[in-house]
Amino acid sequence: MHYLSRILLLFSSLQVLIKCLNPNGNNVIKIGICPECVDAINSIYLRLDQINQIDSLIDNNTKLEFVYRNCGFSRKNLINDLLEFNNNDRVTAIIGSSFSYLTIITSLITQNFDLPVCCGSSTSPALADKEQYPNFFRTIPSDLFQASAMASYVHENGWSSIAIIGTNDDYGQALANQLTESAKSYEINILVRTSFYASDLESGPKNVVNLVKDSDAKIILYFGYLQDCLAVLKQAKKKGLLEQGYVWIISDGVYAGYYMLTNEEKELMENVIFFVAKEGQGPIYEEMKTSWVSGILNSLSPFRLNNTSTEPPLYTMSFASCLDLIAYGIDRVLKSNSTYTVQGLINGTYKSDFIVPQTFMFDNLITPTGKVVLDINGERIGDYSILNTLNGEAFEAATWSQGTIYSIRPIYYPGGSTIKPKDYIDPNEVALYSDFSTVVGKLSVLLGAVGIVVVLLVFIFYALNRKNPVIVRVSVKISYVLLFGLALGFIQLLIMTGKPNDTFCIADTFLLTLSFSLFYSFSFAKMVRLYRLFYVINSGEGSKWTDKKVSLVGILMTLPNVLFALVWNIIDRPKPHVMKYLSTKEYYWTCRSSNSMVQEVMLGLILTYGGLILALNLIMAFKTRDIPSKFQETKAISLSVYNVTIVMIFTIPILTSNSLGFTSTFLVKVLSITYIAFFNIVCMFLHKMYNIYVTRHDKKTVGQSGTVVAVKSTDVKNDSELKKTYKITSDVSVRVKKSLSFFSETSRMVMALDPNTNAIHFLSLRRNTEFSKLEAFGIGNHSLFLKFIKNFSIQKNAKTSALKEYQQWVNVLELWQNKIAAHTKMSGSMLSSTMIKS
Repeated sequence: MHYLSRILLLFSSLQVLIKCLNPNGNNVIKIGICPECVDAINSIYLRLDQINQIDSLIDNNTKLEFVYRNCGFSRKNLINDLLEFNNNDRVTAIIGSSFSYLTIITSLITQNFDLPVCCGSSTSPALADKEQYPNFFRTIPSDLFQASAMASYVHENGWSSIAIIGTNDDYGQALANQLTESAKSYEINILVRTSFYASDLESGPKNVVNLVKDSDAKIILYFGYLQDCLAVLKQAKKKGLLEQGYVWIISDGVYAGYYMLTNEEKELMENVIFFVAKEGQGPIYEEMKTSWVSGILNSLSPFRLNNTSTEPPLYTMSFASCLDLIAYGIDRVLKSNSTYTVQGLINGTYKSDFIVPQTFMFDNLITPTGKVVLDINGERIGDYSILNTLNGEAFEAATWSQGTIYSIRPIYYPGGSTIKPKDYIDPNEVALYSDFSTVVGKLSVLLGAVGIVVVLLVFIFYALNRKNPVIVRVSVKISYVLLFGLALGFIQLLIMTGKPNDTFCIADTFLLTLSFSLFYSFSFAKMVRLYRLFYVINSGEGSKWTDKKVSLVGILMTLPNVLFALVWNIIDRPKPHVMKYLSTKEYYWTCRSSNSMVQEVMLGLILTYGGLILALNLIMAFKTRDIPSKFQETKAISLSVYNVTIVMIFTIPILTSNSLGFTSTFLVKVLSITYIAFFNIVCMFLHKMYNIYVTRHDKKTVGQSGTVVAVKSTDVKNDSELKKTYKITSDVSVRVKKSLSFFSETSRMVMALDPNTNAIHFLSLRRNTEFSKLEAFGIGNHSLFLKFIKNFSIQKNAKTSALKEYQQWVNVLELWQNKIAAHTKMSGSMLSSTMIKS
């Protein structure tokens, strides 16, 4: 009896347990579920409890029950689970996977068993094909509708050019394909359509962003998932595509994880636009939202303890709506025939009565996502929320319904502006130029101003010291012309800052051209004069170049480039024009002729002639390299010519290669002009100013303290036959031009000083083993000398007499040079016999 009592008690307990789990006996209609999303599973379990409490649904003795199988993301596991749903679980319908590619498999398998399949998040347009998937319907709008809504939104905003970026998967490409089709009906031009694989988040996003940048698109539509989109937006930020003037419209696959982003990641998505199927409408949604946390906890969901959300996440309610349509569809089938029983339904007797989508179409049924209206293909005709992100939150800024946009609040575009951007890049608006607000603009103006001040100070110094022998020898008037040329270069730096206008474009063709041509044409003329003075001796006419002749040559050499610039402005005057760098894709302002051929020809002529002037300077610099630097300035001019040549060799390829961006190119141009101009000032002018200052300082020092830096005269043993002692001043090459020869012959000459008479002798040099024979030109007497008769070196604290001896020697040479400079003609006899007293 004791054991019998225990058995009866156990049997009673099992009956109670069975009643609790299945309070209506065997009247349980099973529905298979296999979503991968925990929130989706929790939502349908929460809704199940509410559905089972509706007395009018099916009958009081029948309840719905879920059979959950964790299919995961494995196609093989999914197929096995679907077979189990039909063969062992005897389910009546299935709420399918969260992803389109798995839902496609689900529909293909289950249609063989006549099982209806509903999904709340699979949006692939492929599933709309009723011939392929006759048993499928969904409570979320297809990507067909999302793409159509986006195309309609683009059209309604007056945009006609877009770029499309899509991940290279079913979701991204399906949306991109549909949008491409929808764009045709609205005559929207797709500037570029590009994609990448989600497995390559390094080079893939970078490449697609570069393509969009190159296309000049301003309206960018993105189709993909969250992490892929973040990778693209990071590259877009680097390329300036998240700045003001752009629009980013992003699909719902990205928004699904928006609220799980970090603050830094949300900053990347600031002021973008999301298209999200509108859900969460009506009293049922509000009821589920209120009881979300507690309701899930008290449900039979296998993941009730895993819930971390405080309200229904995106698209979870669509799965709950699937349950509503299935439950009311089952109710419709059972009540369609009075002979139908629940048990017959469970046994699959009435499978043929489930016609998708007609069985599940209800005009006024309120579900957790509001009214679900299906079309003939089982597609939900849905509305879309147009969400706009601002300060880390997504706000509903507008809604789209059946092709109509209903605005709710202003849209914020990248950069925080509410002004609607244009759908194309207006080069005139985005073209770069360096104004005074930029660093390079300020630098250009500063360097130009400093240069003008320096030139002015040098001009004043030269004017005040114009009678000083140092300045007299270099010709003060020619120096003024050189300073004017340098000033034009600095003026160019001053006017380069700012947006180009017609006046600037005219000045731009003349300033640098005139600056370069003036400086180096007059430099060439000066070197020619020095060359003729020291090397070319014509015993007949022996002409000497005066300042007027130097100026005439300089002007004539400058004139062709001035004429080129003038003709250029007459034929096709350069005007402000927008160009684009091929490397950085930046637009920038510049001055160009409307005819590109005129631009290239005239600029080519100016550069070619400038190169000719530079080449002539290089030749003369080489020819005059041996002239003593203390008596002329060819070495200074040579340094200037060598310097500008080297700078041009490096900078011209850089400036014409189009490889740098606007700012870098502008900076190179500014620094090149500045360096050349200041180098010329230092080389041609400042060292003379320094010498004048040092000379004055030394004279004051001698008069005040007696401390001098003198020169010690060291005698070298002379030949016994030496009758006179000469102090050799320079060893030069003299070219004598023959009447029938185009070239000149060169002979070695020596200038010698007679210490007794202070006479300068210009003698030809002949070498004879250890001795150098100097023949007095035009006299006929001969004297034998060693190569060096006197060797001068500087010593401190030398006697005043030594200094006077050296200074007397120098004064004689200077007086000789001034005397020669005063003659337009000179002969050999004058050179050899002219007596100059110190």
